[in-house]
Amino acid sequence: MKNIRTATELRNEAWTAMSTSWPTVLSVTAMISLISWMASLMGSALGILGSLLILVVQYLLVVPQIGLVRGMIDHLRGTPIAFSCFSSMWSYTKQIICCILWQSLCLFGWVLLGYLPMIFALFFIGAGTDYTVMSAIFVVISVVLMMVLMVRAMLNYALVPPILADHPTMGAAATVDQSKQMMKGNRWRLVKMELPLMLIYALIIAISAFLINALGESIFVNLIISVLTIAPTVMELYFAPVLYEELRSAGAAEEPCEE
Repeated sequence: MKNIRTATELRNEAWTAMSTSWPTVLSVTAMISLISWMASLMGSALGILGSLLILVVQYLLVVPQIGLVRGMIDHLRGTPIAFSCFSSMWSYTKQIICCILWQSLCLFGWVLLGYLPMIFALFFIGAGTDYTVMSAIFVVISVVLMMVLMVRAMLNYALVPPILADHPTMGAAATVDQSKQMMKGNRWRLVKMELPLMLIYALIIAISAFLINALGESIFVNLIISVLTIAPTVMELYFAPVLYEELRSAGAAEEPCEE
């Protein structure tokens, strides 16, 4: 297996890719966000039926998102990304939705595992006030364990979108397993790639809190916050495809057999 580049080098490649393709990526992202916003607006007026509509639309919007990832992978391989990536994966809608549902179920399973200490906390709570300290300890353990397992699972499944975009017919379980295999030993690499963005997001949250506190929540303030988040949001979209291409090229995982 070839040497894998450092997180800084991969982040620089993501930045280079973004600098040459951001108009298309931003346009597709804006289109997806607009559709999502319109669905939420309509759903809020329809009650329970509206909630179902929002859920269906959100899962359907995963398809153009995977199409966008497919366009990014092609861009990294030398083919310019085009707006047509928005509709490039609709023929694989069933496979994509099944894979995302399976990924969500796997993530939920890990979070549920972290909930087990909460059972002991509930037991001590029911036993009376004499066990208040013990119940508090188990609550803290449960919360920490859930967060650790959730973050670890999210990192394990971080390459599901690019793998799904590159091999849409591989199967849900195989896609998730492939992501876990490729992320072994590379979870911290992805964290270090995203660390500067985490700091930027923390700064944006601080600025947003200051603006809302000073000026109140308004359309103008929300517009400023939205503009501030555009660059880091678009930049973040490139990390998983860049890491996937690096690991695939380095031979970190065998080429999967599609169904």
